[in-house]
Amino acid sequence: VLVLAGAEALGERRAVAAPSLLSEADRAFLRQHVKLGIIPDVGHQLVTQRPQETFAAAKAFADTLA
Repeated sequence: VLVLAGAEALGERRAVAAPSLLSEADRAFLRQHVKLGIIPDVGHQLVTQRPQETFAAAKAFADTLA
């Protein structure tokens, strides 16, 4: 699982509820198999602000799975 994020903070930190559709097995998998990709100089609107870099990062990750 790849999670892409921007490097610019989005205001104050806030509590986020855990997704209710994930089982404990899914949560354990995500804790062990998540790769975080940070795209610098951008906020959280990655696809609209830096689409080429966002899709390149996703493709590079997907290529490692093939």
